[in-house]
Amino acid sequence: MVSSVKELLDLASIKKVMFSTDGYASPETYYLGAKKAREVIFLVLSDACASGDLSLMEAIDAAKDIFSRNSIGFYKLNIDTDSSSPQNIISPKLKIKEPDVQEDSSSFVRIIWVDTSGQQRCRAVQAQRFNRSVKKNGVGLTFASMGMTSFTDGPAEESKLTGVGEIRLVPDLSTKQTIPWTKQESMVLADMQLKPGEAWGYCPRETLRRVAKVLKDEFDLVMNAGFENEFYLLKNVVREGKEEYMPFDFGPYCATSSFDAASPIFHDIVPALESLNIEVEQVTNNSKIPHNDQSATCFLTCMKFFHSFMLNPGKVSLKYLSVTPLHPMLPTTWSTHVKL
Repeated sequence: MVSSVKELLDLASIKKVMFSTDGYASPETYYLGAKKAREVIFLVLSDACASGDLSLMEAIDAAKDIFSRNSIGFYKLNIDTDSSSPQNIISPKLKIKEPDVQEDSSSFVRIIWVDTSGQQRCRAVQAQRFNRSVKKNGVGLTFASMGMTSFTDGPAEESKLTGVGEIRLVPDLSTKQTIPWTKQESMVLADMQLKPGEAWGYCPRETLRRVAKVLKDEFDLVMNAGFENEFYLLKNVVREGKEEYMPFDFGPYCATSSFDAASPIFHDIVPALESLNIEVEQVTNNSKIPHNDQSATCFLTCMKFFHSFMLNPGKVSLKYLSVTPLHPMLPTTWSTHVKL
């Protein structure tokens, strides 16, 4: 019955669906029909609220439409529908209200995961919907999302991960942070679950937890991790009518002139990282490679560290690479060294 009603509501507007007991002969059939219909509609609308398709008040209005108002309007009955309002049929002590929403209604929450190829991906949901349902129930994600390669948005051959089947991306609220460069948005890491409390075998965060647990339980070891990030600082210049990306300077290793050129940018970068509880330890520039910056992280326990690193560059010291005329440069290059 539940699946049938869900399919019906997929095909027709709520305003077009009307309830009937299909009772006959004896009063009991009408009673049992009404009782079963209430149970089915309750389950259908509860699932719609849990998935974020309907709010609480929208679900109540839908129930009123299905059980009374649609029929009253269709048969043009002169009946006051106010008598069926929730204020009259629900105890006055029970106050129905929407869940509190702290974020601005126009803001978004980015639900972040890292796929098998190491790419960070996200689903963005409006903050109101996140607080109402997503933070508890998550959002759906196809199996194929963890089988994609780094060079195409399609599952790798023989990965056995296809577009058939779905997991839930369930936010880990302990990792939720405001994004410093866009204050109206926040970001949060997510666990991959087949159903509530059951981790999916391909969830990278759960895999790390299992590895850390094996090291601790079997060898009494704690794995610490740190990253050394390298990146380029470029500027946009126009040459012969064409825009090009060029390095900030051509200074040698650890040149003070190189830092002079880059320091205004770091005055913006460092406060943004510190707002995410990331400590910047040092800043250096390399040579021989187009103006490259490097960040070396402090060591943290692996789970805490990867939480931080997936949301942002981690607890870092910054190193940027300078340019020599012999080295060509691509503006999108990023190099990362991992220390375990």
